Amino acid sequence: WELKDQAHINFSYDCFLIEDFRLERENQFIDIQGQISKVPQDKLNIEVENLDLSDIAAILLPENELSGRAWLSGYIQEPFTELKFAGISNVVDLVIDDREVGNVNFEANYIAGTNSIAMNGDLFFQQQKTFEFSGNYLLGNEVAENLDFLMHFYRTDISVVNSFLDPQVVSGIRGELLGDFELKGTLKEPRIEGSIDLEGGRVNLALLGANFYYSGNVKADRHGIYIDAMPVKDEEGNTGFIVGQLLHDNFSNFLYELNFDFENHPRLRNPNNPSEPLKIDRFLVMKTRYEEGVLYYGNAYMTGSASVSGSADDMTIRVNAKTRRGTWINFPMYGPTTIEEDGFITFKTLEEKVEEEIEKGINFTGVNLSLNFEVTPDARVKLIFDDNIGDEITAFGQGNFLINLDNYGDIALNGTYRLSEGVYNFVMGPYKQNFFIVPGGTVQWTGSPFNAMLDIETYYKTNANLSVVMADVVEGKTSDNEEIYSYLRLRGDMNKPEISFDLAAPRANEAGKAVISRIRSDRDELNRQFFSILIMKRFLPLAGQEGRAQGAGGNAALDLVSTQINSLLARVSDDYKMNVALESDELTGESSVEFGVTKGFMDDRLIVSGSFGVGQYNEASANQNNLIGDVFIEYLINEKGTFRVNVFNESNTNSVMQNTQRGHFTQGVGVNYREDFYNLQDFKLIQFILDLFRKDKNLDYRDQSRFRAIPQEVIDEHKRQLKEDKKDEN
Repeated sequence: WELKDQAHINFSYDCFLIEDFRLERENQFIDIQGQISKVPQDKLNIEVENLDLSDIAAILLPENELSGRAWLSGYIQEPFTELKFAGISNVVDLVIDDREVGNVNFEANYIAGTNSIAMNGDLFFQQQKTFEFSGNYLLGNEVAENLDFLMHFYRTDISVVNSFLDPQVVSGIRGELLGDFELKGTLKEPRIEGSIDLEGGRVNLALLGANFYYSGNVKADRHGIYIDAMPVKDEEGNTGFIVGQLLHDNFSNFLYELNFDFENHPRLRNPNNPSEPLKIDRFLVMKTRYEEGVLYYGNAYMTGSASVSGSADDMTIRVNAKTRRGTWINFPMYGPTTIEEDGFITFKTLEEKVEEEIEKGINFTGVNLSLNFEVTPDARVKLIFDDNIGDEITAFGQGNFLINLDNYGDIALNGTYRLSEGVYNFVMGPYKQNFFIVPGGTVQWTGSPFNAMLDIETYYKTNANLSVVMADVVEGKTSDNEEIYSYLRLRGDMNKPEISFDLAAPRANEAGKAVISRIRSDRDELNRQFFSILIMKRFLPLAGQEGRAQGAGGNAALDLVSTQINSLLARVSDDYKMNVALESDELTGESSVEFGVTKGFMDDRLIVSGSFGVGQYNEASANQNNLIGDVFIEYLINEKGTFRVNVFNESNTNSVMQNTQRGHFTQGVGVNYREDFYNLQDFKLIQFILDLFRKDKNLDYRDQSRFRAIPQEVIDEHKRQLKEDKKDEN
């Protein structure tokens, strides 16, 4: 500390006069001015700015460790008779014994003989006002407790608690405190006692998504803070309650335990048996929407209990609940469906991608989760294999599930879900069909939530003519409109289930059942007829018995095959684009098969596209097979591709509507220019042409450079020269 300039201190008997006394250290100062004597009106004024409390803690409060910054404005009177002190202080970032306190504003008054400092003020923590206080700080070594204060809470916002919590686990805490706590003890060991009210409370659990609302009484003693049967409501007003406690060891080593009851009402009694609480019909515990990487989403209504307990670094969540009406939960399996060569469907999940998303999302470190659910037929469960095309199973059923999450983030799901009813939206390329679930099917998890064992049977009902299959055997012996059941069964690993098909005609006569038996005896024939019923809503003649007249619906089948093959080709390579085109015209008997490929060369400046195949056409009433071959070569003259050269060879389609003398192919070459623009000012080609007729100094070099590829430094130099010429002209 340094004395600024010089100070004047005058002493005469019982009178002190101090002038220009100012101590400075870095950006701190202590300023003392005035006079003190036995005269009550004399004052010695003291100004303190930006004082580092850690510098003076060892002197004023040797038993405590302090840090922070203080500002003080006050005065001293009558030091020789009855010492008086009064002042206003502001302390910023106060920390006592490694405990963050916040910002304190207070007034202090001391009168000799009272042996205490009267104080009142308020405390701000995390820029929010927590409470006001008033009382006395007691002096003297014989005093066991220095603190004797009342903490006044008037609409104190508790949202400051959010600063200590992980928003991906718990967020949105709010509420207001009303009432008084007593603050006793010492600065080193403070003690809070009393009871206050908590109003307008709300909290959101990220794992569940739903908001919970609460209001009630909060009590405190030297060991902790307690909640007794505080009402808790869901977003629809259904009411349960919470019992909890927050224990601490001198405001450190916090332990908490919260027990939720969303099965019994906290106040109302059963009218038929007043000794029992009124049962809750349902409680909204989960309300989430789809996000990338989530394991589940939807709404969940339940009754039961839950507990949250632990410490700052260790949290345990336990739930025992039963689903209620209105529950719908979706499990996105992230698996697109594709047709393999054998005609069966496989489901491919992106398990690693999902795990990466979870790892980037909620941090489960230190969280132990145990969810025990009894799923009832009130709940709707949906397994989504591909949300883009609607490939999913929607079911109702029952089962018991246990979901465990350890503090390493490993999730385990165990349980069996037994289906009672539902729908499987079967998707095959452009075709979709709802298959109804046969009661009794199961979905069983035995560990990973991404793997489940399926045993599900579904059916689709339609009407068809069985005589088409074996017309020479059963013609006239069966109905033209038999009731046909098409069965689709899924068994085994959900990611790659074994899928089988079956057909039945339970109401058909013996001849019709014989036809079904003949179909089922040959697996290939069964699969063929199954997809015929699915796509064309009719049977086909047995393999080998079809004629051209039975080709109705062939285009639909070809579309299906084309779609599935192109889906496979799209995943073969990122460098090549490949596709097939299958076409058939039943009326003319013409058909074609083409394979196409597109490849870019020279950094995609040269693009080659081609398709090759065979087409069958009717020429002069005779079928003729012709070679199909289209080649299209495009070269980008400039980098932006505005100027291009095209060379092509196209196959001609000859028919009675066209000149059959044209030959099979047409060739050509051309140059084209393409540009996008909003107005003539942005039309670069027009501006380039106009520049040819403009004076040099009026040229639009910015646009011109894009066509002539003039180096930028040349353009800059020319602009500089134009400016110099303009100066010379002036």
